[in-house]
Amino acid sequence: MSVNPQGPSPCHADAAALSPAAVFVLGAMRDWFDAGGQGAGLCLAFARAGLPAEAVTRLAAALGLIGVSACRSITLRAPGSPGLSRDEGLLLIAVAALQSGEPWRAQRVAAEWLPPRLVPRMIGLLAQFAAALASAGMRLPREPVDESRLPPAWRPGRPPLQQ
Repeated sequence: MSVNPQGPSPCHADAAALSPAAVFVLGAMRDWFDAGGQGAGLCLAFARAGLPAEAVTRLAAALGLIGVSACRSITLRAPGSPGLSRDEGLLLIAVAALQSGEPWRAQRVAAEWLPPRLVPRMIGLLAQFAAALASAGMRLPREPVDESRLPPAWRPGRPPLQQ
């Protein structure tokens, strides 16, 4: 975990420092992509958390929409990795915004990934997922991460070279 001279980073450089609900969502997202969209283990994790099967299908549909229609490369880390990519942080912000009754914040996030015609579909899927989480007692904080401290997104094309 990196040390911030101004105290703990609101961006949570260590993913384990997130709220339990945010850790669950982050793990579900990483596991789904890591399994190539085959979510048998994800279904079991959702059932154990008391979430209905519809929650899995809504999250899977939203992630699938990003996977096939994104306007740029989406950066995700491997399951269990410390830290957050910008896109992981943005997804947490979108879910939290929908739980907080602020769909315009989620729309701004979705617009960073998808063509305009697909943003409403994405928001509908994430809203149903966010509602299922909330009904199971899994509420994300309104600001799960500090967006200004997330790493930049890759531009379309090749990823930047690391120096």
